[in-house]
Amino acid sequence: SVLALAGVFAVVLPFVPLDGARYRGLGGAGPPANAVVKFRAEATEMQISGALRASGARLVGGPTATQTYLLALPVADAQALARLRQMPGVSLAESLDAEPAP
Repeated sequence: SVLALAGVFAVVLPFVPLDGARYRGLGGAGPPANAVVKFRAEATEMQISGALRASGARLVGGPTATQTYLLALPVADAQALARLRQMPGVSLAESLDAEPAP
């Protein structure tokens, strides 16, 4: 009967594990972004993939409202960003890591 089924749920449900591993928000999956890049409107797929490959970057999000993409760079230092900026098809490359206080 319905009452018996409700009783089973009342007894079993508190023991069902509700671990957070089943649910992942967009920001929780994969490595954290440490750089942002914007590609030129005329950039080809080959230029985009070449820039990502040459810098060792992984695309982890985007496009944002400003048509930028979030990247996970192995090291988001000034040299890596400068190399990325020099790649054909890239119009912007900036670090998302906090600047050290002066």
